[in-house]
Amino acid sequence: MCVRLRELWRLDVVCARLGTLIGPWERDTGVRDNFGTHSQLARCAVRGETAVLPAQEVSRDWVYSRDVASGLLALLAAEAPRHSVYNLSSGGGWGSVLDWCARLKAAYPGFNYRVALQGETPDIGYTDRDRYPMDVGRIMQDVGFRLRFMPPAAYDDFLDWLQRTPDFWEYPTHERTVPAFRNRSGCAAQTPRSLAARADRRRGRAHPANGPAAQCNPDAVRRARAGTRQAAHA
Repeated sequence: MCVRLRELWRLDVVCARLGTLIGPWERDTGVRDNFGTHSQLARCAVRGETAVLPAQEVSRDWVYSRDVASGLLALLAAEAPRHSVYNLSSGGGWGSVLDWCARLKAAYPGFNYRVALQGETPDIGYTDRDRYPMDVGRIMQDVGFRLRFMPPAAYDDFLDWLQRTPDFWEYPTHERTVPAFRNRSGCAAQTPRSLAARADRRRGRAHPANGPAAQCNPDAVRRARAGTRQAAHA
């Protein structure tokens, strides 16, 4: 759509096609369909849990989040990019997810991991299927972008962040207390939890009740409407 609008309205638009991101600050909100494999493992490690991985590993061209940020800034600063779409990924070479597990085990001795046995259900999931690495030659040639975080540097940085923010995954997001913010009509404002419930309803899935904070107060709605009519006649 952006490329089409660029052609129609001559907008200065450049699109970035991202690889599979890993890195700090990823949270399982319940709204997104996927939660990164590396983040799933990091959360298990911080909590001292055991991770059971699928028997078949998925091959992806992972890319570290800090490299993605640098690449987007480079595209923004580019004076005359020659193309409308650029792949922004690592181009491959990340190795096995088990390498990340080994790094986590060294940093968090209470963490354990193993591959699921035949017939066993894993508790770690991959966010996508196998895919060939994307060609990143265009962004390197046109913009001069260079990767700074490939393993082991990416894992060093990720571990440093984990150890500096030990309470980030202290307990699941869906168990956090969400304040009951209400709008002027007396209905609950959209919170991460209510958004998650709405997304689940669209998918036809049940979701835990969000309590009174997610419901409208009929009396408050009637009072708000009456007040609006009185103000209009004043």
